[in-house]
Amino acid sequence: MVKKLDAFKEADGSTMLDNSFVMWTNEMAEGKLHSLISMPVLTAGGAGGKIRTGNFIDYRQGVTINADGYGFYLDLGRPYNEIFVTAFNAMGMQPADYERKGVQGFW
Repeated sequence: MVKKLDAFKEADGSTMLDNSFVMWTNEMAEGKLHSLISMPVLTAGGAGGKIRTGNFIDYRQGVTINADGYGFYLDLGRPYNEIFVTAFNAMGMQPADYERKGVQGFW
């Protein structure tokens, strides 16, 4: 689908993909554990210049819990809903459209 959007030329020389925003994600990062940590997200398209393209962004932030030698490494990363807030803003939505009682997120 992305390849077809990129092949379709607009009147101004840009492509339909340049003027679109496509997002693919999965409902869990690790199937065996049903983990929500480090969920993959792939985006394509520039939303008409509102999204900067051509970047790989790794949001993971490692945190060591119980550092007495028996702890474990937990990868918390950034909140997953931030990618949706970015998409909502690019599509012209205002915070009032995706916040409830002043709390960011889509309920």
